[in-house]
Amino acid sequence: MPKIRIDASDVDRGVRENAKRMTGLQHESFKAFRGTCRRAKNLASRYSGATDHSLAELRRMGHPYRRGGRGLHTGAFPTWHVQSGGLFMGWQYREFMAGDFMVHAELSNSATVSNWNLAQLLEHGTQRMIARPLTGSVRTWAETALREALDAAVQKVLHT
Repeated sequence: MPKIRIDASDVDRGVRENAKRMTGLQHESFKAFRGTCRRAKNLASRYSGATDHSLAELRRMGHPYRRGGRGLHTGAFPTWHVQSGGLFMGWQYREFMAGDFMVHAELSNSATVSNWNLAQLLEHGTQRMIARPLTGSVRTWAETALREALDAAVQKVLHT
């Protein structure tokens, strides 16, 4: 009668190889996550730091950001103009863990003027000013960029 021999060392070798790949995948995924978050912060800073128009120029233009106005910049990302620099400098980024493997990132802006959160005013608008929802645009960009970065990380690990 033929015998079938199963060698545990083959299984052990496969388990070790997969464990190495999983560790590599975790490392590459976290790198992709951090890189995407850093680029999202830079993007938010860039679009909240426009210096092409001063308040006086915007006033002379008839306040293009007033209710019923169209704004000055078109494209995927609304633009916030720098006046004092507080909004541009107010971006804060933090990472925190939730459980063993879940990493969260939070990008916020704490700039205030007369106890009002300036980013909230620009994001949602006021009775006199149109909304310029920058954070939603940055979040949408970051979700797409992260998906692409994670796909690239998986491919890198699988092909090494």
